[in-house]
Amino acid sequence: MFLVYRWVMGMTLENKTFYFMGGLPRSGSTVLTAILNQHPEIYASPQSNLLGIYHNLQNEIYNSESWKTGLIHENYQTTINFLGNLFYSSVEKSIIIDKNRAWGTPGNHNIATTLNKTPKTILVLRPIIEVLSSFVRLAEKNPDNFIDNEIANQDFYSKYYKDINDVRCDYLMRSNGEIDQALLAIATLLNKPEICHLVWYDDLVANPQACLSGIYQFLDIYDFKHNFSKIKQLDKHDDSQIFGIKDLHLISSSIKASQTKPELVLSNYAMAKYANALDFIPR
Repeated sequence: MFLVYRWVMGMTLENKTFYFMGGLPRSGSTVLTAILNQHPEIYASPQSNLLGIYHNLQNEIYNSESWKTGLIHENYQTTINFLGNLFYSSVEKSIIIDKNRAWGTPGNHNIATTLNKTPKTILVLRPIIEVLSSFVRLAEKNPDNFIDNEIANQDFYSKYYKDINDVRCDYLMRSNGEIDQALLAIATLLNKPEICHLVWYDDLVANPQACLSGIYQFLDIYDFKHNFSKIKQLDKHDDSQIFGIKDLHLISSSIKASQTKPELVLSNYAMAKYANALDFIPR
């Protein structure tokens, strides 16, 4: 691979190739990033706030007096263009897959094009009722979980008259929440199939090598034979401090299908309300 280097603020920055990962929570993206990191040329990040840094930086620049008066636009644009390379300057690998479930939303898609003119995105998916049942089971096991804390802080009225697990599901599926934002990104990218690749949780579990080979074909990266019995998690997550759920992102050293059956966790109300939430996505 031909590498280009640019001097920025006295540092030598490698021009990395950027791709993106989005999709739904509790759908296997953490284990998928760990597997992708076995590839000699790929670094797949944990949930990253590079996107948020872009928003803050662009807001600061475009509202500055010097930008509005037409001064040093080239300097500002250079800063924006090399932000991604600076953010990942400590990573030795040349291909970056930045994970953030909001990458595909319309405005964020435009930011992605500053990193790659063809911002190919991997979407990791799972039936919504399986996502919800996974969260509910975790909430039941962790009394100080972020879901119940947010329900209390926002004073969800339904907590006074609905079963707590139904309230948890409605909170997770609330308008403009994390899952709703992820669904917007997914729906937006589905209209651009040339830059969108779907990875379903059950396919990843059933045939992981075929799943990874499909990703490499989509990204036009050489294939790699993975070891699915010795999966290592490079990035440590302090889940208990932030989410109140111990080991929320902990993965197994081998791929294992979830044993959580939605019908044993969710009520008929939740099953009926959310079972068809992903009908807009082709299988």
